[in-house]
Amino acid sequence: MSKVRQGVDSEPFGSQTVCMATALIPEFNLHDRMTKAREVAGFTQEQFAHELGLSLATVKRLENGTTPAKRIDLLGWAAACRVSASWLLTGTADTEADIGRNSDQLILALAA
Repeated sequence: MSKVRQGVDSEPFGSQTVCMATALIPEFNLHDRMTKAREVAGFTQEQFAHELGLSLATVKRLENGTTPAKRIDLLGWAAACRVSASWLLTGTADTEADIGRNSDQLILALAA
């Protein structure tokens, strides 16, 4: 996880101010989502490397962010984990209709 936000937010509610204590809210980056997608899909790093035809070292570097993910890596990762490439990039779930239309555009924009 890249960042954690903690604090108290205030919101006006009629003539009162309502204070809402916020819990720790993790903000996941691309590498966190790549790791979570692989884990939820049921792959170990070793199995996943074999599945994608990558070395174990490459999978580890992609997940820890020391190697930037290329378009082909993201597309393969998304397909193998059965998640949208758009979600990997943004953390926002797409509707089924949006997945094919938007994910390639986002990958091209971020991988450039």
